[in-house]
Amino acid sequence: MAKKTKERIICIIDTETTGRRADGGEIIELGAVKYSYKDGKAKILGRFFRRIRPKTDYFDPNALAVNKIDPETLRNKPPIEEVLPEFLNFIKGSILVVHRAEFDIDFIRAAIRECKLQVPNNWVCDTAKMGSMLFKKRNLHLEDMMSEFRIKRLFGRHKSWIDCVCTGKLFFKMARGYKLAELRAEKFKEIKFRKNYDY
Repeated sequence: MAKKTKERIICIIDTETTGRRADGGEIIELGAVKYSYKDGKAKILGRFFRRIRPKTDYFDPNALAVNKIDPETLRNKPPIEEVLPEFLNFIKGSILVVHRAEFDIDFIRAAIRECKLQVPNNWVCDTAKMGSMLFKKRNLHLEDMMSEFRIKRLFGRHKSWIDCVCTGKLFFKMARGYKLAELRAEKFKEIKFRKNYDY
């Protein structure tokens, strides 16, 4: 008889921003999809999706071209101070999964410090790093990895909840049969951002 595995709570998370943080970029969208994962089966427990009104008036043209979230769309949205506590409560106690985690986690940690909130201690799995381990290639884009696993994108790109769903499908295919320690998981507090990372 096959040994049953422990249930894990997995949160796939994603951000959209006004640009790079080094240029004063801010989070303008936070998304997360929470799953129960046991015996190779994933079940959705909940979804989190919020748009955020930034303090900055500057929107990087490249970021705007990618996520198509313009300042007018965000005029009446809540500030990060209102959204972030909700988000942190939603992800509490879960294993976080992010594609190219350094980028998103760096933004979220900066917002946590700005809001004077406690930095969580979640484990974080980066699907890009998992992909580099499996395919012996660095800096794999989400679309490339989805293609490798024949995962079809049913909706548009660069909306946080849509990217969460796609990253989740990818993670559950790659994670099957592996232990957390084998997935190159890191602690939320300890992930380092490399300025020369190609996004």
